[in-house]
Amino acid sequence: MNFSWSKSIVWVVRLSSTTRVRIQKAFRGLCILLPGISGFFSPAPAEIELVLPGVLPGELVSEARDVSGDGSVVVGVSGDRIWRWENGRLSDPGYVNRGGWRNSDATSISISNDGMALLASAPGYRGGIYTWDEGQWRFLIREQHSYWSSILSGDGETVCFNKRGQSYRWRDGEYRRLAMPSEFHITKANALSDDGRVAVGFALDRYRNMSYIRNRILITEAALWKDGKVISLKYPPEMDSSLARAVSADGRYIAGDAYKATFKLERGNYTACLWEVGKVMTLPPPPEPEAYSSAADVSGDGTIVVGRTGIGDPPVLKSNRITEPYDAESRACIWSVDTDWGPVDLNDLLDANGVGRQGFVLDRATAISADGTTIVGYGITAAGRRQAFILRMGGTAGTLVAR
Repeated sequence: MNFSWSKSIVWVVRLSSTTRVRIQKAFRGLCILLPGISGFFSPAPAEIELVLPGVLPGELVSEARDVSGDGSVVVGVSGDRIWRWENGRLSDPGYVNRGGWRNSDATSISISNDGMALLASAPGYRGGIYTWDEGQWRFLIREQHSYWSSILSGDGETVCFNKRGQSYRWRDGEYRRLAMPSEFHITKANALSDDGRVAVGFALDRYRNMSYIRNRILITEAALWKDGKVISLKYPPEMDSSLARAVSADGRYIAGDAYKATFKLERGNYTACLWEVGKVMTLPPPPEPEAYSSAADVSGDGTIVVGRTGIGDPPVLKSNRITEPYDAESRACIWSVDTDWGPVDLNDLLDANGVGRQGFVLDRATAISADGTTIVGYGITAAGRRQAFILRMGGTAGTLVAR
């Protein structure tokens, strides 16, 4: 195994008791890490941090993709290489290079709640799904097909993967295809509950979408799979398409997006959503005209959603893939039950509390730990380079909210 280390700078802000209570109440103990790169400092429960884990040697950019249940382990990519961050250290688990494919071609990365299981999928003639074990990548599922993506349950025992437009659930060495919703022909699973019994994602009908081929904006419907059955998750009345990206630990809350698949995806027609037992609630963007919101993940108890907002062009589903071009107006954002699900820009929150970001802009939040204490994602440095960020707090959410 090859390890590479990144030095880091950590800024710690000691908040007044009034400010601390306000933040704790609003975000149920969410912690904001200040700009820096991994460190060895152990903050007190009342402190807030923002850490930039940096990049692997020889690379210029990095992104954080997933986080363990307690926020202690983060995984992501730096250039064309996968990295793992733990205890302030950035390590390089090596290339997923079976069949000559490099990590740049790995279509997904996910990690279990305990941080021990790391999953990646790679396409190609010798493509498949890999786990990182004892210092090397090993095949978990091996077939001569391209894999769209794979996801891992919180307990590390169940995998969902997508192959040739169909979604499959793997556990105990066997896998079965997920049920197809009526009138649909393609499915994609995006997330699993902790026990792997619930999967969420979306379905689309290739024939229904023929009229949209010219603009390549596809009509989709969010879906939930459980106990061999599939349930369609309806979109808000003003929209005609939806997709699910994340699910709470118990499978009760689902986060995703809804949009209106007009021939031109107009600004203002795209919004983040949260589903619960047949109900759907929109998670609004800021009040600026033509703004949009997009959800990426939800906490284990379903009380916090992370993602981004912006006033540029929204994400677009093209050729069965979510295409999200860089948007200079995009900002990492959270929605919380304790803020009545109003959007909170993480950049504004840091600025309001006197935290110097040194020109770093938190662009997108991509994942939140199950306990709601750590948010990961990526942003743009003052030099204009994309770099991963980790936002965490010193204590647990329950401890801070109780104060």
